[in-house]
Amino acid sequence: MSDADRYHTDVAGEAKMHRQQERQKMELADYHLRAERQDRTNRRWNELEQKKRDEEAWLHDLRLTGAKTAKNVSGSAFNPITGQIDNTNSGIALRKRDDLTRQRAYDRTKWMTKANNSPFNPITGADYSEHPRPIPTAY
Repeated sequence: MSDADRYHTDVAGEAKMHRQQERQKMELADYHLRAERQDRTNRRWNELEQKKRDEEAWLHDLRLTGAKTAKNVSGSAFNPITGQIDNTNSGIALRKRDDLTRQRAYDRTKWMTKANNSPFNPITGADYSEHPRPIPTAY
């Protein structure tokens, strides 16, 4: 190798080549970052569109079946405004439970009167007497 070939004389050209390589690396990194962000955005929009399609399908099914348009029926077997018990199976069962509750209350009152050991009420001074038994209603 000659002495002229041993010395590197094109320092500016080498620096330019180094800058171009660095620029290419940065552009490649930017390209990959941009592509990754674009893919993420596309996936997000696809998920939102799929969610919208699923919601529309759900609403369509609700409209077909009429599940949400059912009559607003009370969960209790009586009308809370008038206090009337319905003439349905659940209303009859409710009436039976009410009568049993009244019967238990009567039995408790009768037992407590008997267990009092006194013929009069110490608070009011009135005489205890047999309380009328509640009459169960016909079913």
